[in-house]
Amino acid sequence: MQVQGVITGDIVDSTKVESNKRTELLSAIKDMTADINQYIDNSVKIEIYRGDSFQIIIPNPLEALRIAILTRLGLQCRTPDTKNKKRQENWDARISLGIGSISFNSSTIVESDGEAFRNSGREFDLLGKNERMAVSTPWIEINEELKVSTKFADILISNWSYSQAEVVYHYLLERITQKELAKKLGLSPQALNKRLVGAKVDAIELYLTRFEQIIKERHGAE
Repeated sequence: MQVQGVITGDIVDSTKVESNKRTELLSAIKDMTADINQYIDNSVKIEIYRGDSFQIIIPNPLEALRIAILTRLGLQCRTPDTKNKKRQENWDARISLGIGSISFNSSTIVESDGEAFRNSGREFDLLGKNERMAVSTPWIEINEELKVSTKFADILISNWSYSQAEVVYHYLLERITQKELAKKLGLSPQALNKRLVGAKVDAIELYLTRFEQIIKERHGAE
């Protein structure tokens, strides 16, 4: 049975989002998904429920972790300015990525079931108060490895500034050169590089590369 990815998530401190910003928040989630479908995998599906919770199905498991990270960054870099022009604390999400088979596809994502859903849901329920990301696969020894690297990645992502989240989002999403990205964002190459280095994007790239290697080795994905 095909291995896929499932993300279970909810918005951090959603009750603190001003009522007039909630429509923008929902639009941010949908726009982020549209970006992913445009640049990475045109078969990603999302379902939003209870207003601040969501699940995402990712058919290509190799892209699952990249999309999980982009989900958080897509929210962070769409955080609106407040009336006094000072940006509020970045929007963010608590997410859990589950890898595995999907044995039952319903007309709605939340009614579907399978190993990927159970792995995602179980780890989401175990997220600590200050944790915002978890990854669970069908392989116990791999989960032990990913638990450590995911913790470090989570700390990095949770502490990125708005400007760092913005450049890393486009860098990981579009996979273009720094020169091309600087031009797109209206930054000098030096300013862009400073933000990427400050965000330690090289560590995130190593994390993504290792995850992709694991999936290829364990599942034989191409």
